[in-house]
Amino acid sequence: MNMLEETFEKGITISKYIESIEDPLHREEFKTRYENYEPPDNIIEEIRKINEKRLIVCFSGSWCKDCKMYVPILIKLLKKADNFNLCAVIIDVKKNMELAKKFNVMRIPTIIVFDEKHVELGRIIESPSKFNTLEEELIHVLKREFP
Repeated sequence: MNMLEETFEKGITISKYIESIEDPLHREEFKTRYENYEPPDNIIEEIRKINEKRLIVCFSGSWCKDCKMYVPILIKLLKKADNFNLCAVIIDVKKNMELAKKFNVMRIPTIIVFDEKHVELGRIIESPSKFNTLEEELIHVLKREFP
C-alpha cells in the first residue's frame, strides 16, 4: 500500500468529519462554523468545473483555532460543489502523528492536493498565503494555477 492509499484508509470522509470530533465543545464549534458559512455561488461553480481527478488530504485537529476557521469552509465547499472528480479526507493529526510526519506536516490545517497520478499539486498551510481567501487559494491549487 502506498502512502496516499494509507492516508485515504486512515482518513475520515468530509461528510463524517464534524460528527467524528470527540470533544462536544469542539464539535459544536466546527458545526456552527459549517452551518453559518455560505459559499459564494461563483466559487461553487468554479469548483464544479474542475474536470480532472483531484485527491485532497486535510490534516486537522479539533482543538486548533485555524482548523476551526478553515476546515468547516473546506467541507462546505466540497459538499456543496458535489464534484465527483474531487475525493477528500480529513486526517486527525493527534491520532495519526506518524502519517503527518510522512507528509512533512508541521502546522495545521494543512490541505494537500494531489492529481490522479498522486503527484502533489500544492498545499495550503494554516491559512491562505497567496490569495485573500481559502476559496480562491483552493481553486488555484485545484486548477494548478499559481501566481
